[in-house]
Amino acid sequence: MRRKKDAAAGRKEPASPGKLAVRVASADAESARRRLASEGFLDPSRKVSRGAGFVLFPVIAKPEGLPRGMRTVSADLPAQKNQNQSLAKRLSGILSSGSFSKSFDIVGTVGILDVSGLSPEEQEYAAGALRQVYCSLTAVCTRAGNIEDEYRVRPLRLIYGKSTETIHPENGVRLKLDPAIAYFSARQAAERARVESLVGKNEEILVMFAGVGPFSILIAKRHPDCKVTSVELNPAAVQYMEENISLNKVGRNSVAIEGDVAKAVPPLGKRFDRVIMPLPKSAGDFLDVALAAARPGAFIHFYSFGRDFSETRALLGRKLPGARILGMRRCGAIAPGKFRLVFDVRLPE
Repeated sequence: MRRKKDAAAGRKEPASPGKLAVRVASADAESARRRLASEGFLDPSRKVSRGAGFVLFPVIAKPEGLPRGMRTVSADLPAQKNQNQSLAKRLSGILSSGSFSKSFDIVGTVGILDVSGLSPEEQEYAAGALRQVYCSLTAVCTRAGNIEDEYRVRPLRLIYGKSTETIHPENGVRLKLDPAIAYFSARQAAERARVESLVGKNEEILVMFAGVGPFSILIAKRHPDCKVTSVELNPAAVQYMEENISLNKVGRNSVAIEGDVAKAVPPLGKRFDRVIMPLPKSAGDFLDVALAAARPGAFIHFYSFGRDFSETRALLGRKLPGARILGMRRCGAIAPGKFRLVFDVRLPE
């Protein structure tokens, strides 16, 4: 089954991630905070707000199944003090100017810095500073090179801790992974929630380049009536995706397939209502595979890199004749003036 209305016409656009909050009575605030944090909903970029008898917690997406006394509301909460600035302040005066990047990532209990150009002693100090900002970290590593292999994995070197395997909570699901051997971007949590919010009833969904399953697991858990097929080339990522299917109890409507999408998708013999293509660097090379696997009127979420939308828009026009672009947006910067872009496309009936 597939719905007959467009994503734009048949479903409300989700509220902006910067506008959502969960309201709870002050007496229940601490238990609510722990729950939202453990499920990966808390938005660290915005401040908690307190009113007369209630507390507003900023969230990155709308949580499902909130207990009585907790509800999602629209709230324009002020920005939180930048944690990057907090880390830089702790390191100022110790490290030479320009010798490290202020950018870092938190994946579960693993912190990822970019301090490979520093001495071993300075790297250890940087790891200690990050642990002071994020007290729950069990490991800290540094980026040790560029993403160059076919599995999209960036080389990492451990500075603190014994293992980079972790469980990352996000949007109410738990994702087991090791960022040293399987690609994962915690920065795309809000984008994944946005796409999930557009899914209709009883859809057949194909997730290409699925990684450890962040799109797949979220959609399968929120939409038990849908069937999610995920294809990933990296054997380590597929193993984690299979564990995540079990961990989140979505085995009845989610399947993981190891292989190159160009070889693995055609033999499936299925047509899908929605295709997700989160491989910005080269997803264009697989548009013919997506088109062949999609039903008439299907939706495609296509990701690319670019300084503006024009080049990708022209590519989609050539590769998907007759398709309509329902929306396009930036979903993160990858370099000064260069962005990760997403296009929501509907194929002709």
